[in-house]
Amino acid sequence: MSTFTFRGHEVFYRREGTGTPMVFLHNGGTSHRTWEPLIERYAADYDVVAPDMLGFGRSGRPKIDYSLDLHVEMLGVDPLV
Repeated sequence: MSTFTFRGHEVFYRREGTGTPMVFLHNGGTSHRTWEPLIERYAADYDVVAPDMLGFGRSGRPKIDYSLDLHVEMLGVDPLV
C-alpha cells in the first residue's frame, strides 16, 4: 500500500500493473479490499489504482462532511491522476 496526503489526511491506495489506467472505487463502508480479485486479474494489462476513500479502510477518518464533491476532489490528487 502507498499513501498520499489530502487536506492534511493520509489516504491509502493500492497500485499494481502498467498500461492504461483503471480505477476501482469502493462503496461506502468498505475499502479497496472489495476489489482485490479484480485488481490481481487486471494488473496484468492495466495500471490499476484502488484507493481507500477518505473516511474508509486504512485512510484517515477526519470529522468532516464526506460529500461527493470531497471524494471527487480527492480523486484528482496525484498520484491518482
